[in-house]
Amino acid sequence: MKKFNKLNLYIKILIILIKKYSRIIFIPFGIISFIATLGTTTPTILGIKNLHLWIAAFSLPLAILIILIIIKKPFSEIKKIKEGEILNIDEIKNLHLTPKIIIIGLSNVGKTTLINSFFHERFAKSRTQNIEGRIKIHKNQALCLIDMSGEQIYHAYQVLKLANFIVLMVDHSESHSSKKIVLSRQSDVRDFIEKIKDNVDGNYDDKKSIPSLFIVNKKDLWSESAEKSKEALQSNYKNIYKEWKNYFGDKSEYIEYTNKNDYDEKISSAVILDKICEGVK
Repeated sequence: MKKFNKLNLYIKILIILIKKYSRIIFIPFGIISFIATLGTTTPTILGIKNLHLWIAAFSLPLAILIILIIIKKPFSEIKKIKEGEILNIDEIKNLHLTPKIIIIGLSNVGKTTLINSFFHERFAKSRTQNIEGRIKIHKNQALCLIDMSGEQIYHAYQVLKLANFIVLMVDHSESHSSKKIVLSRQSDVRDFIEKIKDNVDGNYDDKKSIPSLFIVNKKDLWSESAEKSKEALQSNYKNIYKEWKNYFGDKSEYIEYTNKNDYDEKISSAVILDKICEGVK
């Protein structure tokens, strides 16, 4: 298991907690310190007037903060930050500091295989049927990678509103093992994207703030087709990407990808993780 420096995460959680409850924490300090400054006839102790009040002024906010930590348990999320930890949808919703990366696309597009490659696992052991989160630590950044069934569009709807980053995977084959290019797949991709857009419109005030990757998977199949067919495929997907980018903004990026290790000019899964980490900073 990879070691993860959690000190920055503890500090970040503490700052968020203090900001959220700043009035409860600091108003007592202001009141007591104001009273302490009015004590002109009180004898000084160690050269400080109303020393007992000043001690109370500084101690009370600290005591309130400790009580809030005990009641709210803000550090409980850190326990889940372990390489490979698998989370269900309820646990995913309770992640407030770990960026949530959703991988969406049609069935058999290669979502689970991509996530497994991040963990150096070659193939998916089984198809994903439900929503599943998996913790990945990359360059000391914790990510929650969210996978789901491509056959259940409502799974994507459930997690879109949680997403800090979207990975859209598209392809041109209806099976992970097939080498046959199916041109109608692009129409299915367009339909899928339109459904995603409709849902995003209902969940985001500023959709252009969501960074994304537009990954054209199974690039290796292009070598099986004629040059003109290859150019047509690339052109069509780049046009689809332009529509995606116009919708989501300049924080989107286009990538042509394959998981075949023997393919030339292959973009590695580590490069994709780098791009995701950069996008959620």
